Amino acid sequence: MKELPKLYKNKNPITIDNNKKVCYLKTEQINQVKEELNLIGNDLKKLYNDNIKVFIKTKKKTYETSIVIKTKKYIITIDDETIPIEDIIYIKRIP
Repeated sequence: MKELPKLYKNKNPITIDNNKKVCYLKTEQINQVKEELNLIGNDLKKLYNDNIKVFIKTKKKTYETSIVIKTKKYIITIDDETIPIEDIIYIKRIP
């Protein structure tokens, strides 16, 4: 009788953690976060309509530029940079 080939066994035992990270907030904290997001959204509407110079602080970088296009998820600046709206921490008009 012929010997059958051995089964392949991966020698790289890396554990994969595909679980999403979850955060539980109190109702007051949720309301505060919603208010902050609404303030950023309102500021964006005002600054986009005026097409003026703005200071934008995100999680990774700061920008001094003008807003050219605003979509649902992104802002495109006059310097041809795409900024995700969800990453914006602070936005202010430059006098």
